[in-house]
Amino acid sequence: MAALLAELILSNEENPPVIDEIINRKAEAVKPLIDILRDEDYYDSLFPGFGLIPNIATEILGKIGDKRAIIALFEEINRGDFFDDEIIFKAFKGIGEPAEEFLLKVLHAKPFTIDNEKAAQALHVFNDEKVAKSCFELLKSLDFKKDSIFAGYLIYNCEPLLGTPEENAFRSLAESDKYPKNLKPDFNSILQSWHKKG
Repeated sequence: MAALLAELILSNEENPPVIDEIINRKAEAVKPLIDILRDEDYYDSLFPGFGLIPNIATEILGKIGDKRAIIALFEEINRGDFFDDEIIFKAFKGIGEPAEEFLLKVLHAKPFTIDNEKAAQALHVFNDEKVAKSCFELLKSLDFKKDSIFAGYLIYNCEPLLGTPEENAFRSLAESDKYPKNLKPDFNSILQSWHKKG
């Protein structure tokens, strides 16, 4: 495994064949890949791997789908830019239900912290009714003025409510004056998406 990871780090190819070999090692590869995510050196563009290795390790962990990677991946959210986060979210999708359950648990944890926001950001990748209903329940009880950014992420996850019993309640909330004006575009984007779907 050490030799395979060294080959990956030193490779100049965009998708080196060694990636498939590492994926095929499955459980054996998980801990060494997590170690890469937690090593500051690999984020340095002057270090071998040019700062790209953490993203590649994230993609591989998503393809392996081992739930042991969930916490390490969660810790990486908001560390880089938007595109780095999208790679992490896709890895959660690859891990599947264990990742979704973990994120839903963090979403509802109190008191609210940045971790709740990170969970809400990540949950959009699942785009399912379970996430939408969970986010809407939280949205209804939220102090919008205090938690405006968090509310925006929750709203974004409510699109799958179309055709569910919660759809009308969401529409009522969207048309109310309970929330700050800066959230109006977030609500409108969901309503417009529903309108296009008919």
